[in-house]
Amino acid sequence: MKKPYIIIPCLFLLMFMSITYAEASAFIPEQRIIKIGQIKPGMTGYALTVLQGQTISRIPVEVINVLPRKGNPSSLILVKINDGTAAAGMSGSPVYLGNKLAGAIGYGFLNANHKLVMVTPIEEMMSVFSWPDKKIVIPVNSLKLNAPLSVSGVGNSAAYSIGEILGRRIELAGGAYNGFMPIEENAKLKPGEAIMAFIAWGDVTVGVTGTLTATSKDGRFLAFAHPFLELGAVNFPIARSKIDYVVENREFPFKISTPISFVGTMTQDRQQGVGGHLGYFAPSVSASLVFKNRDFEHVYRKGFNIVYAPFITPRLIGTIFSGLIRELWGRNGEGTIVTTFSVSGGSIRNAWRRNNVFFSPTNAVEAPNQEISLLSEIFLLNAFEKIFPIGFELEVEVMQEPRVLYIEEIVIDETEIDPGETVEIQVKLRPWRKKQLIRSFDLKVPEDASGTCEVIVRGGAFDTTPPTAIIEGWKSIDDFDRMLKEIDALETNNELIVELVTRPNQEKNNPQNEYLSEIRERRIKEGSMRVFRSDYFVDGHMRKQIEINPKRSK
Repeated sequence: MKKPYIIIPCLFLLMFMSITYAEASAFIPEQRIIKIGQIKPGMTGYALTVLQGQTISRIPVEVINVLPRKGNPSSLILVKINDGTAAAGMSGSPVYLGNKLAGAIGYGFLNANHKLVMVTPIEEMMSVFSWPDKKIVIPVNSLKLNAPLSVSGVGNSAAYSIGEILGRRIELAGGAYNGFMPIEENAKLKPGEAIMAFIAWGDVTVGVTGTLTATSKDGRFLAFAHPFLELGAVNFPIARSKIDYVVENREFPFKISTPISFVGTMTQDRQQGVGGHLGYFAPSVSASLVFKNRDFEHVYRKGFNIVYAPFITPRLIGTIFSGLIRELWGRNGEGTIVTTFSVSGGSIRNAWRRNNVFFSPTNAVEAPNQEISLLSEIFLLNAFEKIFPIGFELEVEVMQEPRVLYIEEIVIDETEIDPGETVEIQVKLRPWRKKQLIRSFDLKVPEDASGTCEVIVRGGAFDTTPPTAIIEGWKSIDDFDRMLKEIDALETNNELIVELVTRPNQEKNNPQNEYLSEIRERRIKEGSMRVFRSDYFVDGHMRKQIEINPKRSK
């Protein structure tokens, strides 16, 4: 029994999401075309592609057959390459028959003869502009494709994590621009030129390489001859690039490239191919890292831009920051990271900030990832207003030493307390391998409390906050300011929480009636909770019972 063959796109993956629609208009290529009905087996011609540098090469081809299909594209042209060249990274390479544009190489066969390729007819590719563009004026599910994504600047571990997020194989070599990449506002590209699409660029590069198929007089282009993610109207930054090397690969060969200058934006991502506009440049999200190494007093700054894709960008930002920290720290393993994460832009008058401390005995650089990704997602996906332009800054201080504060003992002199009285509490703490510290706190017993209650001392990482009105469905976050208040109320790992847990008056203090921020504010005000902020990761929790005797009070 024959094994089924697998047809795969020759190129790569990218994700994006955009905002405002523009009216659709027909794409009229500058190149003369040959219609699919005129193409016959045995016809010969050539493909245009870049194999080295920026020189466009002619590759002889021969038509084997025209294959009708159901769905889009409705037909493909089976073509054989008639010299020693393998179809390596040729997605979008235009194919000419009788000096007329027939289409572009879009598909190959996995683990098979790489001289056989499938060409998407130019008529099918032109139809991608039958849908309106969705350009960003102000500023997703992934599809696995069997071709590599070029990643540099963040090291192997983060690169492969990016690949997992985007559902792509990773190629670590090339794809980076050393310095600020210029913009060509009036770029003119030729069919067969190499282009590169970006997810992130700057001190970190995440991008994909392909070939431009055709251009039109109004500044539009067609490329790739297959979809990225088939997301429809999109916005992917596009750069002119040069090919550094063609890598032979048994599974599927590919090209290593280096971008040269931004030339425009991909705005259509359809089954038949991709298209876009030269001279249009979509806004992006800015991100920066300030890295301080306390062990050696080193300070570094890194910056990058990333596509505005609210459903993908947050996970990428956390992973990229982790990769940069690993690269700058030059190590992995145990350690402490003190963070300040800032968000600015849009209607946020002053930059919103959150400070925290993370410790891991095995993988410190990954410790802040989850929180950074979550916070980025909250701001990018909030239901109330679009914050754009938007920027994220992460300031970190790293040290190999475990900066951990352990809770060792709770000391309470009185074990029977009257309602309304204040109970004095001493908490014995020990910084890692240092002398014990003692901190004193006072908690006020509510007037309506009775029976056995607990004094709880814990780190903010050990959250015992009772279910809130939002979690149980009694309330919702109904505006942007409320969202910020509830984020601010979330405990941090460097907080030492000392609280008195009693049986409350359910009518007076019913958690169904309160937001988390209101519970925290009320308890601090009434004196049943104290919060001490430290420079340590506070580890552990302890409990101690006391009796509240209302009869003695009377």
